Order: sequence, then C-alpha cells, then structure tokens
Amino acid sequence: MRQQIGAALLAVLALSGLAGEAAAQVLWAGGGGGERIAGRDRERAREACRQEARRRDFSVRETGAVRDAGQDRLRIRMELERRGDRWIGQCTYDLRDRRAELDVRRLDRSADRKQAREQSRERGRAADSRANVRDACARAAVPDSRYQILTMGRVRREGSVSFLPMTLLVESSQIDVRCVFDHRTGIATIPNLR
Repeated sequence: MRQQIGAALLAVLALSGLAGEAAAQVLWAGGGGGERIAGRDRERAREACRQEARRRDFSVRETGAVRDAGQDRLRIRMELERRGDRWIGQCTYDLRDRRAELDVRRLDRSADRKQAREQSRERGRAADSRANVRDACARAAVPDSRYQILTMGRVRREGSVSFLPMTLLVESSQIDVRCVFDHRTGIATIPNLR
C-alpha cells in the first residue's frame, strides 16, 4: 500500500514539475518504499544517540552506519568510553517519537586489563629469562676454540632450573649435551663436557 502511494505521489510530482531530487526527498522522508532512509533522519538518529550516550556519561569514540531496524526504527552501533573503560553500544532511534534508547555492554574491564598487563610482563620476563639461559649456556659450551655450537634446542624450565639441549662440534665429532641453568645463582653448567 505504501509503495503504491509513493508511486502515485511520484507521478503527481513529475506531472507538476517537481521531479528529480525534490521527489526523491519526499519519497525518502516517508512517502515511499521504506527501503531508503532520509539523510536528515540519519543525522537526527546519530545526534540523538550521541546525546543519549553523553547523558549517561559516555564519550563517543566512534559511530557505525545507520541501519534500518524496521517499524520506523533506526539502529546505530557505537564505540563508547567511560572512565577508561571501553563499551559497545547499540542505539535504537524511533523515527515517530524521535527518541533514542541505548543498550551498552562493557568491552573490557580494568581488572582484566591489569591481569593482561601482568601476564604480558610475565611473558616478557620469561623471554628475557630464556635469552639469559641461551647466553649463559653458549658461554659454558664454548670454553675454548675446540668447541663449536651447531644447534640449540628449546629452553624448558622446571622450578628454578632450566634445561637447554645442544649439539656441539668437538674436534670434528658431534656430541649431544644438555645445559643446566640455575636461576637462583645464574650459573650454567654442562655435565660431562671436557
């Protein structure tokens, strides 16, 4: 029914000389097929959603595209922030009532961020620790020019001790050894070497 009225209105406008953009604006403003959203309705929806977010003490970081939600409603996805916490909001704007409703959910929590920072520091320490183990084992494996390191395996830690498998070249013969690094003392030893 609405499409028929829109088509009839377009025909009347075309006959009266109001064709083109004016006819399109009339159709988009509600006289036509409902598939298009008028630019001013988009802006009203966007501004009403921003005001609703500000009213609830959010700062708007970003707004998504305005989508048709059916039944004279528009929907906008928003990225929000309040006191350092990030939130995702979904704002629904009612074209008839010109009213915005905002549903939000927290994207991340400060406790989660604190835990993530601590885990990141631990990973950094572990990487530093592995590098220290490799360096100390390399120094312990090459006491003089007769020894050459061919390969170093993966560092494996058990409590306060780390193990590093290595392959050395000693006077044209290969030997497999295991370096033991004590984290309490910082000393690397290779049992049965020499």
